[in-house]
Amino acid sequence: MARKKSSAISTKPRESESPRDLSPDNKKMDNLKTLNQLLIQETTEKRVRIDQLKAQIEDVEESRPFVSDLEREVRRIVIVSALADAAGKARALQERLGLLSGEREGMKKELESVASERGLLKEEVELRKSEAGGFEAKVRVLEKENVEIREKLGEMEASKSFRYQNECDL
Repeated sequence: MARKKSSAISTKPRESESPRDLSPDNKKMDNLKTLNQLLIQETTEKRVRIDQLKAQIEDVEESRPFVSDLEREVRRIVIVSALADAAGKARALQERLGLLSGEREGMKKELESVASERGLLKEEVELRKSEAGGFEAKVRVLEKENVEIREKLGEMEASKSFRYQNECDL
């Protein structure tokens, strides 16, 4: 970027110059010299700026180990934080698992109790069935005896009635 300094470029003839020095070729030469001086001055400024930037780059490169250490520390903190969070979640899950295991054990005991009670009830039902079978057999025997008794009563009544009629006929 070439900057033009209007104060540095002058179209006025210098005091030491003579009118014949102002010929078009001399004028061009003078303008070129002035332009050259401006370019040299700007180049010098740019070189100074380049040197400053190089110094800044060196400073940054010298601080790079510090930055790397800082980056490593930040990563370590992030990882430690994530691990602590994961550990907290793992503890919460373990506590929940413990509670669920306790509930499971309680349910197993309750199921065993219900199964045992069911077994006892089955035994009682079988006992009642066998008792009912025995009662049914007794009822059949009693019904058979009842039928026999009725038949005997019927026969007795018939014979009593026959005797009564015979006595009445007599």
